[in-house]
Amino acid sequence: MTESCPDCGSVGTNPHDEECILAEHQAMVSGDILAAAVHDEGECDLCLLRNEVRSRCRCGICCQSLLIEASALDARREPKIAQRGSIIDEGGVIPRDQAGWLLNGPGGACVFFRRDPDGHGVCDIYDTRPLCCRLFDCDNDDRAIAFREQLPNPTDD
Repeated sequence: MTESCPDCGSVGTNPHDEECILAEHQAMVSGDILAAAVHDEGECDLCLLRNEVRSRCRCGICCQSLLIEASALDARREPKIAQRGSIIDEGGVIPRDQAGWLLNGPGGACVFFRRDPDGHGVCDIYDTRPLCCRLFDCDNDDRAIAFREQLPNPTDD
């Protein structure tokens, strides 16, 4: 079913797109009571970024084994996402400016992941990485911890 967004009137399969959410966020921050009442912080990238995590482990498990999806907002922040990612267009239904990108390459790892000479994981777009990467806490994720514990420690003889 196609609906229209109550805020902007646009019609589509996902009518409450990122621009509406960001406009709502800006109105909420400016003190608009109605915007504050309807704003969904769980859908707003700007609100979610308050929970950004910087993992210390640099193991690369998340970059190599999880699906890395980037939104249109992520691609606007980092143009390399649209250049190197695989577009998720759901059969051509979604306009390109609202599409998302899958960043996993042929081997499964993120196309922006590499290892440095010491074997640590490096993200080539770390400062502008997608929201899903900013929110994933590899240091405290049970799956990542269990996997890391199975890896040989390079400092052991």
